[in-house]
Order: sequence, then C-alpha cells, then structure tokens
Amino acid sequence: MNNYQKNVLKIVGQIFLIFVIGSLAIFFLLRSINTLTDEIRTKKVFFWANENRPDLVVKLKNDYLSISPYSDKIKSIIPPKKESNNLILKLEELAKNNQSVQKFQYLDQSTMITDDIKNSSFKMTADGNIKNLINYLKEFESLPFLFDIKSVNILDKGDKSNLSLFGSIYIREE
Repeated sequence: MNNYQKNVLKIVGQIFLIFVIGSLAIFFLLRSINTLTDEIRTKKVFFWANENRPDLVVKLKNDYLSISPYSDKIKSIIPPKKESNNLILKLEELAKNNQSVQKFQYLDQSTMITDDIKNSSFKMTADGNIKNLINYLKEFESLPFLFDIKSVNILDKGDKSNLSLFGSIYIREE
C-alpha cells in the first residue's frame, strides 16, 4: 500500500471515529435533555397547582367557619368506638318495636378514613312480616349514626320475610 492509500485510510478511520463519538455524545445529550424536560414539566405543573393556593386556603377557612357550629352534631353521628355497642342496642330495640328478630355482625373489614375515623363493615339481617320489616327500615334510616349502605335485600314470604343489609358505619377512634 502506498502512502496515498494509507493517508486516505487514516482519514476515513478518523472520520468514522469522529462519527461514532459524535453519535454517542448526541445520544447521551438527548437523554439528559429529556430528563431535564421532564423535571421542568413536573416543576411547571407543581407551580401551576400551587399558584391558586391562597384562594384555596381562604376557601377552606370559610368552609371551616361555616361548618364549625355543627361540629358537635357531626361528632354525635360518628360515635366513638366505645359507644358502638349503643348501635347494637338501638337495633335490637328497633327489632323489638317492629316485632322482628334481627342479627347484627361487624365484619373484619375496616378502613381508616382519617387519623381518627374508620369505616367498619357490617352485615345485618332481620326476620318478620313484610310490613314490620319496612317499618324497621324506615326507623333504621333515622338512627343517629352515619351509615354507608352497600346493599339491601328483602325476601317477601308473607309472615316469614327476610331483610338483609350490607354496609359500613363510620366510627371515631378515641
């Protein structure tokens, strides 16, 4: 190989090496640009979300002032754990007043809603005639507890009708 061919080969090799190094540099730069773009986008969303925060604080303060006179009433419908037996006694009294036989059972499922309020699942069944079970349900609605009823089933069999409720009750942990 003569000198000319060696120089051309050397130049081609250098160009190839420059191309490979340039491609790698561009690849790494694009990756870091994408990372920075994502960070900027996240910070922009965070800034945008917090931009209206003073209005939110004022609104929360006004909402608190509007419901604070009712805080005792709210606490009374969410009984403390130690008073949850009152619920069972009231349900037994309801059943007795409506000539029905009822069974109440807390299920194992509980979910903490806030630091001091939990949602406890329950199953309740009552047996009696259909008219008494409907009256039982009407009185159940007016109990001073906060319920979340998932399902109500009534089987009408004349004097041997059956009512079943699945739901949850909110209880304060004190």
